[in-house]
Amino acid sequence: MRFLRLILIGLITMGPLAVEAQYLFVTNGDSLTITGYNGGSLDITTPAMINGLPVESIGDEAFSSYGLRSVVITAGVTNIGKYAFADCHALFSVSIPATVSVIGDQAFISCTNLNAINVDAQNQFYGSVHGLLCDHNQETLILCPEGKFGNLTVPATVTQIGPAAFDGCAGLTNVTIGSSVTNIFPAFGNDRALRSITVDPQNLFYSSSGGVLFDKAQSTLIQCPGAAAGTFSVPSGVLNIAPTAFVTCVNLTNISLADTVTNIEPGAFVDCLTLRSLTVGTQNPAFSDVQGVLYDKSQTMILLCPEALGGNFVAPDSVSSVAFSAFLDCAKLTNVVLSPGVTNIGDFAFFGCANLTSMILPGGVTSIGQSVFESCQRLTSVVIPEGVRSLGASSFFGCYKLRTLTIPATVTNIGEDAFGFCYDLTSVYCKGNAPAHQDSVFDYAPGATVFYLPGTTGWGATYDFNPAILWNPTAQLNGPGPDRSSHSFGFAIVGTSGISFLVEGCDDLTAATWLPLQIMTLTNGSVYFSDQSQTNLSQRFYRLRSP
Repeated sequence: MRFLRLILIGLITMGPLAVEAQYLFVTNGDSLTITGYNGGSLDITTPAMINGLPVESIGDEAFSSYGLRSVVITAGVTNIGKYAFADCHALFSVSIPATVSVIGDQAFISCTNLNAINVDAQNQFYGSVHGLLCDHNQETLILCPEGKFGNLTVPATVTQIGPAAFDGCAGLTNVTIGSSVTNIFPAFGNDRALRSITVDPQNLFYSSSGGVLFDKAQSTLIQCPGAAAGTFSVPSGVLNIAPTAFVTCVNLTNISLADTVTNIEPGAFVDCLTLRSLTVGTQNPAFSDVQGVLYDKSQTMILLCPEALGGNFVAPDSVSSVAFSAFLDCAKLTNVVLSPGVTNIGDFAFFGCANLTSMILPGGVTSIGQSVFESCQRLTSVVIPEGVRSLGASSFFGCYKLRTLTIPATVTNIGEDAFGFCYDLTSVYCKGNAPAHQDSVFDYAPGATVFYLPGTTGWGATYDFNPAILWNPTAQLNGPGPDRSSHSFGFAIVGTSGISFLVEGCDDLTAATWLPLQIMTLTNGSVYFSDQSQTNLSQRFYRLRSP
């Protein structure tokens, strides 16, 4: 019996140590932050102490993507980090103690089965009602867990619905908002089953009609429910379309704007994946459409191309500007032709055009802004005109297939991550002096080499840690000339060893038609070019250019 008693005591005393060993952590002076979990239990209570030190924080992404079912956070924890439980798809409930004062951004994002967040009643910063996360006074609805489904009524104590409060609630079908609510931030997104938003008629600030959320006067359309499908007509009398008004309405194919609409906020139609057309009445004073694409009234600015529009797009000759995010996520477009008069292209204009393969920018464009071509994954060719002065941050970020690019002499600045994650980029040809640049221009583009011309300044052996090489192929015109025995004409070309170039020929300078003849590489600093067809011509001119 004594031996058995000792064994039991040993097991009891080792219990906390075994639990502590399941957690990864870092020490912060006299306290700890949990940074990870490698235990086997799916229903956990976080330890109050590890190695004799109190646990005060759950770190950023600490439990991210783990298959937890329930979590009880022990008293003493004051901070829950960003993305702490992100992508815990099996997580059903979380209990938060009175000591927590900070919950980081998106701590519970993509917890698709999370049904309840329960906060200790003594907490002075947060509260909960029916599993909804609120502030302490239960006046601000901070988060509806994504696992809620069916009908949901906002608690009567709530006066404010916070940003993204209902984001990702894919099972909700109806949300009822009471008379007490006075402020609603952009709260909805990825609510694809949501059929209606209903507002108490006694509410002094908001209203609803046909399941759509409006301001009280119904002059601003705030939110169309995510389950809307087919054609949606914005009612007459609406003046404004709010940000995210149609976000993730993935089943809408056409949106018809009333003649009264004069303002559309950026982001109103994001992730409308099947939207093929936006149509506008002829009496609308602010907007017009051409083949389902939204323009300003005078058709000088492209405002929005629907995401489901595919194939080729040719801009009308009247267009001079492309608006901010005008072609955002138009993944089915393969070619875009801009009119010669275009001088301005807004930030994010072609972001996410995953099947766009080439682009020729008009000569009047003077800058390529932030993320203009970011995530154009199949873009292989871009012609940047002389006159462009800057390439913005992330302007070509994630253009995986872009292999070569020529930067005109007018470019004086290149932004951070301009060519980040351009995995296939091998050659960047710069015509002018070394542009000023931010850090990480070529982040994750390890094969890129920058080539510069003789007579330009500011160059060294590297440019933003990538090789920089003088590009100076030069024809030696005092060579042997025509070789009558082989019916050819040739000349030597010398320059920096290893550089490549294209030899072009032109038979008539008045026509200025240059034909590509041969791509060559200077082996050991020289190579001999031979033109087999030249002796059959009265004359031919040659030039060397980047391939």
